[in-house]
Amino acid sequence: SHFLLSQGYSVPCVPELDDLTVGGLLMGCGIESTSWKYGMFNEICQCYEIVTCTGEVQSVTEESDKELFHTLPWSHGTHGILVSATLRIIPAKPFVRLQLTHCEDRDSLCKTLESSVGTGDHEFVEGLAFNPSFAVVMTGSYVDA
Repeated sequence: SHFLLSQGYSVPCVPELDDLTVGGLLMGCGIESTSWKYGMFNEICQCYEIVTCTGEVQSVTEESDKELFHTLPWSHGTHGILVSATLRIIPAKPFVRLQLTHCEDRDSLCKTLESSVGTGDHEFVEGLAFNPSFAVVMTGSYVDA
């Protein structure tokens, strides 16, 4: 993601930890604070290249093998070993401006989350509940500075 940002791009579903790998996010499960807008990490994959149990290298797209394409995510390598993936990218600015909204109860938290995703104005939406009477909704948008 650092390389892509230096070129003015990002993957739509931005991993929040640098130690997460593309293979782990695709073959395991990847949901991030941009998933409300772009879906889970596997939904930005356009092509998987796997090595099957017979040693065959297979490129898998939705067009070439729809069933396998949709069963590879969360398969944890049972269909083959992922060796490469083609991911969709989007234009991105170098910084993210965050806005925090404090919520005093579950109803307030739910309404704030619904409002945040309802407008579609943000790239990132994340909610954290610290206890039944204190939660925070964070929204983020790409900015130049």
